Amino acid sequence: MSITDTTTQPRTARVRTYAIQGLEVRDVQITVDVRPGLPSLTVLGLSDLAGRHLRERLQHAFSREGYRLPTRRTTIEISPSSVHKQDRTFDLAIAIALLIASGQAERGTIHRAAIVGALTDDGTLRHVPGTFAMAEQASHDDRQLISAADRPEELEGAGLDPVAIPRTLKETIEAFCGGYALLAPQGLPAPPEHPASSLDLADLYGKDQAIRAMQIAATGRFSLLLIGPVGCGKTLLARRMPGLLPPMSAQERREVRRIHSTHSAPLTLGRPLRVPHPATSLPVMVGGGEHTHVGELGLAHHGVLYLDDVVAVADDVLDRVFEVLAAGEHVVHRHGRTSRLPADALLLAGASPCGCGHKPHNCTCEPEDRDAYRQRLEQLAGRFDLVVAVPDITCEQVPITPPVTTRQASEDVQRAHARLARREHKPAARTQQVAEAIAALDGCDRPGPEHHQQAAALTAMSR
Repeated sequence: MSITDTTTQPRTARVRTYAIQGLEVRDVQITVDVRPGLPSLTVLGLSDLAGRHLRERLQHAFSREGYRLPTRRTTIEISPSSVHKQDRTFDLAIAIALLIASGQAERGTIHRAAIVGALTDDGTLRHVPGTFAMAEQASHDDRQLISAADRPEELEGAGLDPVAIPRTLKETIEAFCGGYALLAPQGLPAPPEHPASSLDLADLYGKDQAIRAMQIAATGRFSLLLIGPVGCGKTLLARRMPGLLPPMSAQERREVRRIHSTHSAPLTLGRPLRVPHPATSLPVMVGGGEHTHVGELGLAHHGVLYLDDVVAVADDVLDRVFEVLAAGEHVVHRHGRTSRLPADALLLAGASPCGCGHKPHNCTCEPEDRDAYRQRLEQLAGRFDLVVAVPDITCEQVPITPPVTTRQASEDVQRAHARLARREHKPAARTQQVAEAIAALDGCDRPGPEHHQQAAALTAMSR
């Protein structure tokens, strides 16, 4: 393979790649034109600074791998022009197109490949956000995907077989010239039928009432507010909530992986849990923005969103959270395009009974501050389906009877789900819906007086 540019005729190379806009995968074509003229490298569609950084990365990577940039007038075009030029997303595709156009690489099977990956200065490859979604699109387009090898688990379950996962620029060239073995990615292990969480409810003594409320919330998909002093275990309970929900279906797992892949969030086998900071801004919480990014609500899709210290969350953010979760998606309109970001999550929140975080009899707040806080807490409590108090117990108050395990609680919820699914669903008031969920948990076909009594207690603060 020659590393010098000996051609005197104009040469053009086209390479296919993908870009992510929201959760949508857009087809992108990289066109490199090399023709006689003074040495130059022009990147259409990139700012001067981004173009300079790209040239520097290409120069370093080419030098380490035994290649060199074309010594003629070179133009790089990324089309369509409306696509967002994500940082480093097109590095590998541009590098391959440059090598083909300058005669340093053969075209091989590049016409049926989609190349995604970022390029480092030493020629090694790195994955880019949205690799799983791009892999799904490549499978749909019947293209061979060439992707970086540093996170092969991103490709598991995308429907690609086989797939090329080179580690370097040189191996990428060999991948479509027949000299590199195609591999099946080392995917994540299949989740068990009943996922066992490392966080168990059995570790939390004296929280039976709160755990019962969590089971009811998981059964009926009700929002739940936990009220208790600082250190009583609200966050510990919330972190165990995903384990109570039924296992995800194959379609739900694909949706979750697609969302987390576009955000470069860690892959998860179980249902996701997001715990954003109370000061999280509206764009970060719900997503959207100039380039349609996924927010905390989207990352909690098919899982749990826990708002700790919910009283400190801004009103406009909280209003939008309830609106988006009620709709199940966040619709974004940008530049004549509409993107739908799914956001079907179970909402949990935590709050202290007083602004100082202590119990009322240990309160250190000024009277006017205490009254203002409690008034706001009452207003917020009215927006949740269920409200339950979480006690702060001492060592002497720890009960002897061990609490229910997460596995046991989850099995109860799944049986209740199945029982509710067999019923004829009719419009009903919230208290009636809660009573039906409680009855299903208790193995009853219809709610009785005791179920209505429990439902009334849990919804007493709701509007």
